[in-house]
Amino acid sequence: MKRVLVSNVGGEESIAIVDDHGLTDLVNGPGDDSELVGNIYKGRVVNSEPSCQAAFVDFGLNWEGFLHISNVHDSYGPGGRPGDGIRDMLVEGREVLVQLNRDRHRNNDFALTTHLSLPGRYVVLMPGTKKFGVSKKIVDGNERRRLRDILRELDPPDSLGYVIRTEGVNCTAAEIGADLQYLLTQWRNLYNVAQDNEAPALLYQEHEFIFKTLRERVDGDVKEVILDDETLYERAAAFLPILCSSFTGEVKLHSSTRPLLQKYGVGTLS
Repeated sequence: MKRVLVSNVGGEESIAIVDDHGLTDLVNGPGDDSELVGNIYKGRVVNSEPSCQAAFVDFGLNWEGFLHISNVHDSYGPGGRPGDGIRDMLVEGREVLVQLNRDRHRNNDFALTTHLSLPGRYVVLMPGTKKFGVSKKIVDGNERRRLRDILRELDPPDSLGYVIRTEGVNCTAAEIGADLQYLLTQWRNLYNVAQDNEAPALLYQEHEFIFKTLRERVDGDVKEVILDDETLYERAAAFLPILCSSFTGEVKLHSSTRPLLQKYGVGTLS
């Protein structure tokens, strides 16, 4: 039997593939803070600095996040006016939904943005915008029209924005629709968590390494995907049947006190 084991212990991520003969592949996560990129938080403004037109936000980590006015959605201004200064938009104590990104202008440090995005396999969902289209990297005119027509026929909520990624080329309406529904579910869950928790709070973890690896490694030969993290398990249970159409196996939560990888002998194999 071919199994995929997903371990997330103490922030250390590993994916092992085992069969009846033992370990066939082991992929370890980056093991650094790059995995924070893409996470979404509910934060609270600590202070605003007109001199640099930026706010500093407590979002639950051990440093205050830098949020430049160019990354503040217009809706945070009084009446949504785009010309407001940073102190008009983000007063001390105000709660904000922010996403952690890299800042190319500040020596690759982290920076925050209120322009949120949830990437799927074929679609990117963007709360707070009305964007509705296809990636500019898709240059074939006929394919652009076909994908735009698919998105229009799927009729997603018009309160959010959507862009079909380059991976959507030649995909069917069913594949794009399944991805879209997965993202909408993720957004609803995130929004509900935001409503139920005070800042600072983590609302959504990208776990890019894990889900990218699952997309690449899970296929029809895999009979079980076992995870030792409940949050990852819930996402994988929704994610895999949608985005890995050939996968018909089971998604399971490892509940034993014995570490997952150790149970399957991964720690003793090389």
